[in-house]
Amino acid sequence: MYADTYLDSDLVVDDDSDDGGDNDDGDDGFSSCFSREYLADLAGTEDLAACTFLEIRADTTVESLSALGQEMPALQQLSMKNSLTRSMRTFGSTFQRLTVLWIARSGLEELAGIGSLVDLRELYAAFNEAGPDAHAISLFK
Repeated sequence: MYADTYLDSDLVVDDDSDDGGDNDDGDDGFSSCFSREYLADLAGTEDLAACTFLEIRADTTVESLSALGQEMPALQQLSMKNSLTRSMRTFGSTFQRLTVLWIARSGLEELAGIGSLVDLRELYAAFNEAGPDAHAISLFK
């Protein structure tokens, strides 16, 4: 029903292979890992602006999620289980309608920045290193 993907090392641009140019596959703001075609295949629809659910696995130390949030403004549910996401700041402020986030087993170390996910109602973040802190507690007030 929902597509799943894995962002493997062969998809990530190797720093040693940098030819001095940019790594975009056009002027659409996406690197080769998050091209519109790739996202459409994952989402099962060409209409990314209307997509409300996406399941991906990504290394956010290499890939930014900002363009993803801009390209998919209606995204309400995002599953990033078993990804590499050290901080909630990775999401920036582009996921304005995100209500459910699955981020279990993702190396999450801190919740700072979670406040930028203004509509977030459910966070599934088991098996990470982040503990309860002021950022998480402020969500419950």
